[in-house]
Amino acid sequence: MPDYAIMIEDDGSGNFNVQAFRNPATLPVSAAAAGGVLSIPHNDNNNAAPVTFAVTGATNATPIVLTLPSGHTVAAGDSVQVTGVGGNLAANGTFIVSAASATTATLRGSAGSGAYTSGGRVRVLPKSTQLAGMIEVAKRAILDDRSANP
Repeated sequence: MPDYAIMIEDDGSGNFNVQAFRNPATLPVSAAAAGGVLSIPHNDNNNAAPVTFAVTGATNATPIVLTLPSGHTVAAGDSVQVTGVGGNLAANGTFIVSAASATTATLRGSAGSGAYTSGGRVRVLPKSTQLAGMIEVAKRAILDDRSANP
């Protein structure tokens, strides 16, 4: 049976990013390589609609740097969910952004797995001030994953 860990980050203003990891060796750097980040869908206090942007590139490097459209609102410290990236499949998953520029976002703890070929979307996961609720959602993600991966 896999081991799990929940990582909680506070952005300094009372907003929390919560992630659950399967088979974590160390957090957060090797968690993605050690089994990945479980998807934890959540909404902020205002139930804001998720913000998404097209991915037009993903470096085959450590860490992965996504190319995004000018005017994106991805910022350092954001939790993001990346889907649909072709070629560099390691770019798909849930990550915390370690750095961002006008056209890029760097995925903390990531390592490229091949050349980018096409597609992809990045979704900014809203932050929450409801820490207890977020921990419960993370626990549910772990229980669901444990059922799927005995």
